[in-house]
Amino acid sequence: MRKSAPLLLLTLALAGHAFAVRPVISPRYHHMHRFHRVAWNPVFKPSHESLLLQNAEINRLSLPRIYDDKELNRLIANQDLVPIVPNEALRIQPTLDPGRRYCRPWTMDFVSDISQAYYKEFHEQIQLNSAVRTVLVQRKLRRHNRILASGWPYG
Repeated sequence: MRKSAPLLLLTLALAGHAFAVRPVISPRYHHMHRFHRVAWNPVFKPSHESLLLQNAEINRLSLPRIYDDKELNRLIANQDLVPIVPNEALRIQPTLDPGRRYCRPWTMDFVSDISQAYYKEFHEQIQLNSAVRTVLVQRKLRRHNRILASGWPYG
């Protein structure tokens, strides 16, 4: 892993739901009559404080916020954002907009490393439920999830 990997791991630990990375339940268990869905209980629950920490780190690294789709498309064209590519260890939540399935290259390295390690240990994929968001998308989310959006500086 690169130098920034520990920072990304800390951010993932603090963000929990914000990254929305979770294991996928194997299809072989869906046919069982006594299957009970277990609620996901993250160790690090999202909070206003964790979002403030994330935003402080984003500011420290001088990472720009992506205001709109025009800016998003420019970052994709310049390869400042790379596509998230599913594989045997990583799947993408099917309802995630294909236009939002991008991230920074070092984030893709981290997601790839953690999903491969998880797959090697448990033989199950990790599912990615969320990826890049513009400021405008984040503002819309504020209507539905106050905790998720409350730490956002442009809300």
